[in-house]
Amino acid sequence: TLRVVTDAKTPEERLTRMRQIEEALSVAGVGVTSINPLSELRTAMGDHILILIRSLIALAGVMAAVGGIGLAATMGISVLERTRELAIMKTLGATRERLLGMIAFEAQTIAFVSMVLAFVMALPLTGLLDGLIGRLGFVAPLPFAISPGALGLWAVWIVVISALAAWIPARRAADLRVAQAFAEVQ
Repeated sequence: TLRVVTDAKTPEERLTRMRQIEEALSVAGVGVTSINPLSELRTAMGDHILILIRSLIALAGVMAAVGGIGLAATMGISVLERTRELAIMKTLGATRERLLGMIAFEAQTIAFVSMVLAFVMALPLTGLLDGLIGRLGFVAPLPFAISPGALGLWAVWIVVISALAAWIPARRAADLRVAQAFAEVQ
């Protein structure tokens, strides 16, 4: 691979210089497989990286959906198992808002702990993935970088998903009558 920098300013001038370089190398007995302007190479590499980025974003979306469904199931089971406990709390004076807040706080706590664990586990895995993809596709490891904006957006997304996951079980628990709660769970 040979990289040549020219004084060409326009695409036509670049094409002329490329032909001149190819002719000079042929005369010198050097075989030329292909000549590509740097702009084409950058576009091709950028398009490949864009495909990879979009695939990873889609995978993150699927993981978020599965995590949200898992959290909703966990919250539903938690509320179901604690139906009597919640009924006793209502008997002792817990308001609907207090129960909603308690269950929502529990979901937010689970989401926060999972977010911290995911971040800690993602750092070394991202480094390995950057190195592997870089060496396989680009003959050099990709630079390791953390986007604070993406991290913040992911944190907001987790808060929203956990709030949605807790909403139905929390509402069910808060609206359940005490007599129903004791009759429902045997």
